Amino acid sequence: MATTSKAASSSDPSNKGGTAYLATQSTFVAIATLLVLIRVYVRTVVVKSIGLDDAVIVLALILSLIVCAMTSLTVHYSALYLAGDYSTKAEALRDVTTALKWSSIAAPIGIFSGLCTRLSICLFLLRIFRTKREWRWGLYAVMVFATAVIIPTIVSLLAQCSPVQKLWDPLLPGSCWSPRTVIDIGYFNGGASVLCDWILATLPIVFMWNIQMRFTVKIGICILMGLGYFTGICAIVRTTLFTDGTSGAEQGGSIQSAVWAILEINVGIIAASIPTLKPLFNPSRPSIFRYFKYRRTSERYRKTSENTLAIDTDDQVQLNKLTLNTMPSAMPSSLSYYQDKGRNHGKGWEDLESQASMSIPEKVHLAERGREMETGSNLEYVGDGEVHAIGEYVV
Repeated sequence: MATTSKAASSSDPSNKGGTAYLATQSTFVAIATLLVLIRVYVRTVVVKSIGLDDAVIVLALILSLIVCAMTSLTVHYSALYLAGDYSTKAEALRDVTTALKWSSIAAPIGIFSGLCTRLSICLFLLRIFRTKREWRWGLYAVMVFATAVIIPTIVSLLAQCSPVQKLWDPLLPGSCWSPRTVIDIGYFNGGASVLCDWILATLPIVFMWNIQMRFTVKIGICILMGLGYFTGICAIVRTTLFTDGTSGAEQGGSIQSAVWAILEINVGIIAASIPTLKPLFNPSRPSIFRYFKYRRTSERYRKTSENTLAIDTDDQVQLNKLTLNTMPSAMPSSLSYYQDKGRNHGKGWEDLESQASMSIPEKVHLAERGREMETGSNLEYVGDGEVHAIGEYVV
């Protein structure tokens, strides 16, 4: 065979396919990266309330970028192999072995990144469902189930051959599990991933559909959270390609599977990040609110000469000033109100992340510029079972 350039021709269909995969991969990774960076900005600068869910999604993104680099190398060496311009079989074996090496390493990293994405979504939903005990237990169950399935899957992928290098170099002495066993593991992991994705997409839709919120806002949020269903579809395609050895030349299916894994991961990251960006579009932030922390709601209130509220109680009282979007006893919140006969009436708290409105038990009259509050009124927010906020809303 005559020696020619090893670079795949631009007219080679396999090269065009690899280019299309890389373009799709790069687009979704870029979008996910941008949204995560904006999310970190919102949490650290705007609402000043960064959480564990943010840290976990950043880890998922870092792992996604690593998988992206490995997938690019896989496609590159696969294109060289499929071009077939080799003078010796050793050269061909070297390129296909290198492609399989990066693909084999990328697969478990990608699966773990997907786990981080799902855990981040669960942690985010736990912040929203903080007063819904049954919903919280359901989320904990999803987290345990996903971890219990995915971690053993990763271990199985790495342990299927002994030594592990035989995963990408079949000529090495050693042994591997039967293909049927590996396929069964792939189906099990894929099914679990789809189940988790669709549960996490359904829960917030059901929750937000039953709360006080504008219909158009509900529709928009449901569409965004519905991206989780597309993530599940990506998991189905990824699983099918992982278990199909006929897609492309020798292990071409695993290359495509890695690309679909990238889509699965990054669509999940996108779906997890978009709902956290709402504070950027909140026209009323921030406002000032003075409040007292106390442990009983049956106390009597008296108006002071300073136009704030005090509590007639023997309990220790601590006065604080804060912006609603950095409220320590709750998630970032804002106070919505309506005007009637020249007076502002408080309607409820609005959760800046879930847009969930929480009612106020008694009407509160909010005077313009915070000059006064009606004596005896109670503006309260119940958080963590016992922390309440009352006081003067300052416009």
